[in-house]
Amino acid sequence: MRKEPQGVVFVVDSDETEGQALPGKIYEEITPLMEIGFFQASVDDKLIEDEWGVFLSGYAPLRNGNGRYLVGIDMCGLMRCKINSRSCGRQALSLFWHLSC
Repeated sequence: MRKEPQGVVFVVDSDETEGQALPGKIYEEITPLMEIGFFQASVDDKLIEDEWGVFLSGYAPLRNGNGRYLVGIDMCGLMRCKINSRSCGRQALSLFWHLSC
């Protein structure tokens, strides 16, 4: 994801289906925790629904991105129901801390 004057846009999407977000597509469901992810690791504290489904996401800034770039990883909301959210959140934060260092 990249911050642009018109909003937050996709740079790369790992989805290889027809629903893939192409580079430059504006992401409409910006959350405060995603905004934090441009500067430090953060994890959604609730499920977020967007045009691709329901997800719990984690975010981490890219090194030398100057607050303009982040990496986001989504976990399907249905999976979260089967996992202890506190444990999962700690693991996601650990992953993003390592990515951003």
